[in-house]
Amino acid sequence: MTKWSKELFSIFLLISIWNGVTLAFQKFPHTPAATRLPLVVVTNSTNPSEGDFGPFTFNTSTYGIQEAIDFVFHNGGGRIILKNGIYKLNGSTNLLPLDSSSTDRAALIRIPYPKSDFQYVPLTIEGEGNVWNYQEGNLGTTKPPTDGVIIQVVGNNTSVKKPAVIGIQMPPYGGSTYGFRNQVILSLGYITVRVPANSYWGAYDLYYGTSVDVHHAAADMDAPTADIPEPLFPSMIALQLPEVGSYGPSIVNGFFAVGYYGGILTSSHASLRAIFIQSCKNGFLTETNANHQNYIADLLIQWCPIGINMSHVQYYYIASYDAEQTVTSPAQKSWQKHINDIEFSAPGSVVIGHAHAVGSPGKLTTNNSTLLNIISSS
Repeated sequence: MTKWSKELFSIFLLISIWNGVTLAFQKFPHTPAATRLPLVVVTNSTNPSEGDFGPFTFNTSTYGIQEAIDFVFHNGGGRIILKNGIYKLNGSTNLLPLDSSSTDRAALIRIPYPKSDFQYVPLTIEGEGNVWNYQEGNLGTTKPPTDGVIIQVVGNNTSVKKPAVIGIQMPPYGGSTYGFRNQVILSLGYITVRVPANSYWGAYDLYYGTSVDVHHAAADMDAPTADIPEPLFPSMIALQLPEVGSYGPSIVNGFFAVGYYGGILTSSHASLRAIFIQSCKNGFLTETNANHQNYIADLLIQWCPIGINMSHVQYYYIASYDAEQTVTSPAQKSWQKHINDIEFSAPGSVVIGHAHAVGSPGKLTTNNSTLLNIISSS
């Protein structure tokens, strides 16, 4: 072999090796599967080829949703995609406890806890389509979903004080710094939870969470707008955010609730935007001391007896608050009559950038220790 032949052969060999490496990276463009967080698909179809989990999942009572969460969670976190459709869950089945009590908090679908106090697990659960609520469109008309994910509960459950459709579990450990807080970093979106009207059910119970991001989500009733009965049970909370001491932010961007005892229940470290609460006994609720800043923008309350109910020490800045109470349709029931825009039963400090009321009596109930500053109103 001549000198030029050897050089040409070397060049050919290098090109071949490079092409092989390039093809390998095209085939496996990401990190190896052993170190990659899983992405799984859940379907309501009985065809296993349409998803990784579904009604075909062995011994499932949640269309494979719980099994998908357990699989992703115990692989260090990951992402779960729910395919469009209705996922009907039997509310009379045994609930999964969220705390040490067997009669306090429990859920049909449970976010588990990490193995140690300082382990963080990123978990994303999202529908593949747009958020859907059948309250849209003509009042009193039930419309089937055309694009979205609905987790629908059939039947009531009174076995625990606070049953929920989706809930975060309290860990059995209690670190001196983080307390009884689940260190899962949860992102939840493009999902509608539907429960029977005037039942015990809450929709999203994230009380034991640390850092949550709820976006483009809804909680509604299995009843037309014109037939929503008065919610009587305090356990009916559409969105329960993490309690004080969570040591993480609660971010809500785009949430719709209708027909619950409380639309949103929160305490501290909260940033909420684009909230629409309709026909709830209390639109926005607070619980326990909240000694940290909370921010709310674009809060729309419609047909709720009490718009904002602050029952404990709070420090809030509400950029814009809109209370629409004008009766323009026979759909409104007598129980939906507006009483107070804002009601305080404990001292606190609240600043409202702009308040707008349509057909509202504009009442404000406070005590002498409350500092309320409304910058502008109309």
